[in-house]
Amino acid sequence: NSSASIIYSDSTHSGSSFVNAVAEIVLNENSTLDYYLLQDENENDYHVETTQIYQNKNSKFSAYTFTLGGGLVRKKVRLSTRSTPLTARSFGETSAASENSEV
Repeated sequence: NSSASIIYSDSTHSGSSFVNAVAEIVLNENSTLDYYLLQDENENDYHVETTQIYQNKNSKFSAYTFTLGGGLVRKKVRLSTRSTPLTARSFGETSAASENSEV
């Protein structure tokens, strides 16, 4: 049995940028992960990200995404299950300042 929390922050406030990021997370049997993502980009930043989750038996995954700003922000969480039972939860919050956001 193992458990962990990851707090990941994307924040750029100078110039303009385009980010195309990919992350892969594997949860072994009986493991738990809480994944927190804070995105705070300026209005000239474009951020497209995919997080691929591979879950094994009795694993628990929770994703919490907070988007505070950005020209275009897109976050996709993809889940691949390898056995059951398991638990997967995803929560997202977008501020009013970020009109072009997708969680």
